[in-house]
Amino acid sequence: MKKKFLSLMMAAAVVATTSVNAFAASDATVSENGGSVDVKITGSVNDELDKAPEGTINVTVPTALTFTVNKDGNFTGTSLTITNNGTEAVDVFAYEFTDINSNSTNGIEVKKTLADEDNRSKVTLNLSGNKGIANFASDAGTGRGVYDADLADATSADGIKLARIDKVGSTQNTGELTLRGDAGKSKTVKVNKAITEDFTLKLKIKKASES
Repeated sequence: MKKKFLSLMMAAAVVATTSVNAFAASDATVSENGGSVDVKITGSVNDELDKAPEGTINVTVPTALTFTVNKDGNFTGTSLTITNNGTEAVDVFAYEFTDINSNSTNGIEVKKTLADEDNRSKVTLNLSGNKGIANFASDAGTGRGVYDADLADATSADGIKLARIDKVGSTQNTGELTLRGDAGKSKTVKVNKAITEDFTLKLKIKKASES
């Protein structure tokens, strides 16, 4: 018998601050008959304080996370690894969480906390890194659907800080963000048909602060 499960894919939209640039290289395709490809090489020289020029953030961010909830209500999340290829350390923030189908009664609802009567279609979600944890909710209220470890609204305009990732060449120029959560355990209302739903999480990446 096949196991019934709920699944979610979170597409991470990366937001760069206005003072710096975040970019990814485009791939080129060469036909089977061969050809040539132009490769852009960008160089920079730091100042006497070892500060890089403005606009040299280069970060690779996977853009999908998934989780599953099995028939017993057990939650399994995944992780993504962000790689800093640039010459500046960066901070990563959870900026906005959007449930496109928040008004639907047949989808997956992300809640701040679970109630005793919640079945497996009700879940809690959080994303954590080396600097903090962000909780999410389908009902954004007056905010952006992102909450701190105490389930309070983000106090920073940038969102909730998740991670700091050092510059390229250091031993810590990668950072892992892990998706965790829980699901309702009530059997009163059954999930007779498996559900899949997409949400969007915006990550904000900016030059690391001094703190």
